[in-house]
Amino acid sequence: MNSARSRLAVLVATTVAIRLGFAAVLPPRFYSIDIHIWERVTQILMSGQNPYQTTPLLYYPPLWMQVLFVLGKISSRTHISLAHLIQVTLTGVDAAIVVLTYLLLRSLGIAERRAFWIALVGIARARAGSRFTCSRATAPLGSAACLPAGSAGEPAGPPTSGIPAR
Repeated sequence: MNSARSRLAVLVATTVAIRLGFAAVLPPRFYSIDIHIWERVTQILMSGQNPYQTTPLLYYPPLWMQVLFVLGKISSRTHISLAHLIQVTLTGVDAAIVVLTYLLLRSLGIAERRAFWIALVGIARARAGSRFTCSRATAPLGSAACLPAGSAGEPAGPPTSGIPAR
């Protein structure tokens, strides 16, 4: 793993393997409540109704509703279950977040190896107890936010209040 590209490839492959591997060993229909809500909302959308008016279940942003509509269309044309399409979509989002986390850490001056391990730990944190919900997707960013002061190579100094000394 000498190059940044190989580290990114390992991060993406690990993310996808963990995400889809976890899905493969679960019993059928063992999903979070979100998946069941998203399936119902998609049914409402596919019937031409407004889910904001017909169900109290929709408390997600409008962009996700549009994604569900597109995934519903793909599901109806390909006969791939909507739940599986959602899993694949969220896996892609997870992979993108891990890549962006790694690149963010590198742009902050974190050494390649350390940035790699922080992003990798973020993947592990994201998968702990996850059943394909969006809330777990931010764990790699959360891991990066927990970096101690000075981790980018500069010495950690005493905390400052931002108020200039007199």
